[in-house]
Amino acid sequence: MTKEKLIETTKNLLENISVLKNQLDCEVAKIEDSQKTKIERILKVIKYLSLDDQRLIQYKYFENRKQIEIAVALNIDIRTIGRRADRIALYIGRMIYGFEDEFMDMLDQVWPVLINGESEETEVELLNRAVAHTVNMIIKKYNKVIS
Repeated sequence: MTKEKLIETTKNLLENISVLKNQLDCEVAKIEDSQKTKIERILKVIKYLSLDDQRLIQYKYFENRKQIEIAVALNIDIRTIGRRADRIALYIGRMIYGFEDEFMDMLDQVWPVLINGESEETEVELLNRAVAHTVNMIIKKYNKVIS
């Protein structure tokens, strides 16, 4: 999933969360397990956001406030709301949907370096080392435990 597609997918999910929340409030028994899981995953990720980022998500997606209202409430420039919402959506999307494209891009960068060297490792051993290195790069880049 590309960065732009991930942001868009996450924004759609966040926009639909108020609908899911209303369904949850009204008809708990009728909510599908997959929807419950989505809500739980989103709420779990949101807990790791800064308080201001949590408020922005709350105002934008749960309370459907306009950008000017969000800017006033958070005491920030209105021009930063869209970019900040995109950044937050990207973070949430990565935590929910994963890092597949970024992982593959990083692996593509690491793999040639490993196979060009003189090595007696088997291809499987080289691949395992490349994957481990790539996972470490992602963890360092985002400085978060990925679960």
